[in-house]
Amino acid sequence: MDAFRKNVGLCIFNKEGKILLARRADLPEEAFYPWQMPQGGIDENETVTKAGLRELKEELDLDKVKIIAESKEWIPYTFPKDIPPVVDIKTGVKYIGQNQKWLLIELIGEDKDIRLDAFPEEIEFVDWGWFDIKEAPELAVQFKKETYQKVLKEFEPIIKKELKK
Repeated sequence: MDAFRKNVGLCIFNKEGKILLARRADLPEEAFYPWQMPQGGIDENETVTKAGLRELKEELDLDKVKIIAESKEWIPYTFPKDIPPVVDIKTGVKYIGQNQKWLLIELIGEDKDIRLDAFPEEIEFVDWGWFDIKEAPELAVQFKKETYQKVLKEFEPIIKKELKK
């Protein structure tokens, strides 16, 4: 049975209103999607918030954050045909895409609090940086561009409001 994997996306912004993008460790820089916003699967009996905070810790060793908002809707995307489906080791279910809830997260710590090498056995990203909101969809893989556009359209006014506080 083919399915969409439940997933949480993490739109992290800083005091300048820039968005965090990271480059995956398992793909070379010239690969077709070098930059992305962090994301990860939602485990059984795990809330979106709990999954998001867990993923932040696992991928960026980051906990100095404040959750500002959650996307109103789940946003699905399908993997392109040339990417093999993700198979759940426990159930054998083939995932043909992901259905994502997004969290808008403010970095309340410093850049130095973001560590890609905290868990050397599971390094997810090799680089990261802060990017303008308008750049994020352009730097994403083609099949995630629409998702990023939807997420940032919803979150950009909230970010602007937060920056005025």
